[in-house]
Amino acid sequence: MNNHEENKKGIVLNRMYTGSYLSTNLGHEVINMFQADNDKHDNGKHYLYLNAKGNFSDSGKKVSTMLLVRHIEKNKVEVVGMAKNLKYVESAFCTLPRDIARVNEDVRKDQLGLQIRYGGVSIEKIFGTQGQQSVYVSYWVDPKDFYRPKFGNRLIIEFTGKSETYLVTSDESRENESCDNGNNIKTIKLNENFASTSLHQFILDDDSVNKLEDICNHDDNLKGDKENFWECKSEKIDLPKDFEEREISLFDICQLQKDENKFSNALSYFMQKYPKLWIKFLEEYFEKKYSFGEIISVSREENAKVDGKDNTGGRIDLLIRTENSYIIIENKIDSDIIVEGNITQLQRYYNYVECLKKEEQNRLNRYEEKLKDKYDKRKKQYNGLSDIAQQKKGGWAERWKNDIVILEKKLEVTKSNIEKLKSREVIGVVLYPDYNKPDEVLLKIDDVNKYNKLPYSKIYNWLKDNAKDTLSNDANFKAFYNAMKQHTFKYRSESLYEEMKEIFFSRIKELSIMK
Repeated sequence: MNNHEENKKGIVLNRMYTGSYLSTNLGHEVINMFQADNDKHDNGKHYLYLNAKGNFSDSGKKVSTMLLVRHIEKNKVEVVGMAKNLKYVESAFCTLPRDIARVNEDVRKDQLGLQIRYGGVSIEKIFGTQGQQSVYVSYWVDPKDFYRPKFGNRLIIEFTGKSETYLVTSDESRENESCDNGNNIKTIKLNENFASTSLHQFILDDDSVNKLEDICNHDDNLKGDKENFWECKSEKIDLPKDFEEREISLFDICQLQKDENKFSNALSYFMQKYPKLWIKFLEEYFEKKYSFGEIISVSREENAKVDGKDNTGGRIDLLIRTENSYIIIENKIDSDIIVEGNITQLQRYYNYVECLKKEEQNRLNRYEEKLKDKYDKRKKQYNGLSDIAQQKKGGWAERWKNDIVILEKKLEVTKSNIEKLKSREVIGVVLYPDYNKPDEVLLKIDDVNKYNKLPYSKIYNWLKDNAKDTLSNDANFKAFYNAMKQHTFKYRSESLYEEMKEIFFSRIKELSIMK
């Protein structure tokens, strides 16, 4: 390994979170956010892997800074980490064979000679089963030279390909609504073309490098904005106790938490299994604004189309019928609210439930009319009898009298149900990860009504405090609860980091058990 003291100024952008993090397909770039335990020098450097195959050409020798980025939209990336004073690993400067299944033994031997370990497990064991490449690490820095933006800070790089390069702050930045919100957003626009077909991009143009260095130059003695933007964040693998005790579930294996439909299925199942728990949560979350009563039913993907009625249609994620309300829940894990023409899917669902409410009222009204007709007919028959016949036991009079009592009770219950139905509220709820806040404008139904916002963190934290026994006694419910954690982070980059960390930890835990 060479420290390479020659003058270097270039910057390399290294794409993160590019694939599915499954225990059977662990991306090599997972190491980029963590410090190694130790290596053959026993000093635990912070190693970095350059996507997509770890190797680099001559341009890779000219860079002093690596920016770890995630793609957020066309021609835009967000910086999630920064490594300064890069030293490249000699064996990563190579050309790999086209047949990636054939291992370059010289490169592999040099890489494994570094004796890098994470959580006490060698890097060869962590990635060796992948069998597709021989480069495990590309660069290294001292742990003190690895940074992440402080919580709430965001750095966006936009490739304009034509306009001048400059920096704007959050007041000027016009971020796409799919991006995370931030307290301190900085956007650097570069007169560069975005390398959309590559997972890394070298920035060597002096003007572009200077603009990036303006925000990336971190100095502990520097005062003001730059010092406050970054924090030194090189972490070693340290499995928390609760993670060591946790069992891998189907949610982890199949990544069910990423699929809106499957996660909605789980939500529906547990709402029906523990109805009182969920009603208690809803009452507390809405601060007794609504009186729900008991849950009558929970339906999934109910068809919201009403024949002959405009502005209806689609399928409702969850429709909960309670004694006193209809609760429409639209689950938005990664998608946005759909707008067709001038109407949103939320309005269509609301219109459907209003029609449903009216139809149920009409049905009860028709039922009441039939009961009233039967009651009037029987009352007339009974009143037509003589006093002696009415007092006679065991005859028609006694039967008709009993019918009248039964019909009176049915009428009373039906009238009560009609009144309850009239007052039954239609409550719209958009359930969303904290990093995917819905647009307030799209929540509006009309000038008076709108959908309520419900972030996953509110459910997660409430269950933590109020469902301890249920979580302890029901392994499936605990797995559902654990899977929900991914949706509780304020920023998408934070959520992706935690997801990646969890899969990495699971792999290390698995290999540690096999020792």
